[in-house]
Amino acid sequence: MSYLDIGAASTPMTCLLLLANLLRRPLRTLAALGSARTRRTGEPSRLIQLGQALRLIREMKRRGITHLHAHFISEPGDVAEWMNRLAGINYSISAHAKDIYLSSSEALRDKIQRASFVVTCTEYNRRHLQRIAAPGTPILRVYHGLDGTRFRSLANSAEPAQGGDPLILSVGRLREKKGFPTLIEACHLLA
Repeated sequence: MSYLDIGAASTPMTCLLLLANLLRRPLRTLAALGSARTRRTGEPSRLIQLGQALRLIREMKRRGITHLHAHFISEPGDVAEWMNRLAGINYSISAHAKDIYLSSSEALRDKIQRASFVVTCTEYNRRHLQRIAAPGTPILRVYHGLDGTRFRSLANSAEPAQGGDPLILSVGRLREKKGFPTLIEACHLLA
């Protein structure tokens, strides 16, 4: 597994990479540009995504990487779809609430249709995406978190915390929607 940080490509770099892709894959490149022109026009981010996709194509080919997983179906999914249209690179996508419900059904359907598989974290999301998608692409539910039963022997063998107080661990971004204030209030009520 690799992590590639490609950042945003400059316009001249995007033009050069697009020209190189056009020379290597003329029909695929023209079809990709035609589909982009007919869909979601007027978005300035499309040029940035095109540049990112072209840079990723070049870097993935250089490293021998044959599959990309985009962790969000919104903008990262757009870049993955560009890569597939421009160079035939396979991709999969994780879909979360914000990027599912703030994206158009048409945009979701296109990205799902071209993906090898889609992963989401709730059954509600999976059903919603399944209703939008054309038949064929597997849409899988994978809950966030860990199976606590796999770590039971570790917990039983661990020494108790100093003073025997229970330990609560919560990991996440410090954003209100992640619920840390609620967790802190719950701990206060427990005390």
